[in-house]
Amino acid sequence: MSCILAQELLRQFNNLTTTDERICYMENLRFMMSANDFDYANYYSGKELTESEFYSIVDKLYQLDNLHMLSDFVKKNKKFLFHELDEDDFEMPTMNEDALLTRIYRIIQHGRLQQEGEELDSESTQVKSL
Repeated sequence: MSCILAQELLRQFNNLTTTDERICYMENLRFMMSANDFDYANYYSGKELTESEFYSIVDKLYQLDNLHMLSDFVKKNKKFLFHELDEDDFEMPTMNEDALLTRIYRIIQHGRLQQEGEELDSESTQVKSL
């Protein structure tokens, strides 16, 4: 049975045409296999999350290096982040400066790669129409 499942997963992966689709597929697969039931259900629930639920999912996505999923999840929950910034007792987290810069660089790099992928997709669509 597991051999059949692996073959089906590989077949689905090979049917994907763009790099972005393949990255998203792999990230979803990693998250499905690694996340606990609680995080998995909360990620797909669409409900307003508590602070601990939100950060549990963010930590798991970051740990798995699922930057596409992390980016989408943060976009969906930006109201939660804005609420957190409005609190009077907000303090900057204590973090090693190198770790902070590395995280910022990775997020920026992810945005550039995503933008370049969208530009390449639009260019290939234009070329095909000619």
